[in-house]
Amino acid sequence: MAWGLKKPIKDYLEKFATGDLYENGALNLRKLSEKIGIKGIILAEFYTDQISGLLRKEKDGWKIYVNETDSPSRRRFTIAHEIGHYISYINDSYSKPYFDKNGEISDLALQRRNGMTGSVEAEANTIAADLLMSKKDIERMVNENKTIEEMAEYFQVSETAMSVRLEDMGIIPFESYGRQGKK
Repeated sequence: MAWGLKKPIKDYLEKFATGDLYENGALNLRKLSEKIGIKGIILAEFYTDQISGLLRKEKDGWKIYVNETDSPSRRRFTIAHEIGHYISYINDSYSKPYFDKNGEISDLALQRRNGMTGSVEAEANTIAADLLMSKKDIERMVNENKTIEEMAEYFQVSETAMSVRLEDMGIIPFESYGRQGKK
């Protein structure tokens, strides 16, 4: 079952559903980040492979750091996920209380905070999926009998991310792409 977004975030995301932010189906993350006020996306080397990315407020503005060792499709999802945290923050949603005193939010830091972050991470993931893989395009591609592989290539995401999005939309069952649901 898909995790729902709060109305202010749904309304905010509607602004990006069309326009010049998409190139051949794929969202241009740099253009989007600049449009919403993020000052940079930086490839970074983290001290652990448990961190894929982080969003940080610096003196010259908000920046996203993404793990340089991750695959390109993983980095795209991570950037969109961190944009999700930013959108949540500016819309006073779940991420707002989780920024530390340095103006930083990272998934590893969130994991350390007593597991109280399910809604924070679910919201960021849902925003990322909505931004990267539009429902309208997915529905069109399903009607054209496109494969998961073809859709993933079109959106420039991993086949796993594409499969999860299709499952969240109720198009394919969770088990059909080799994963086991909780009993």
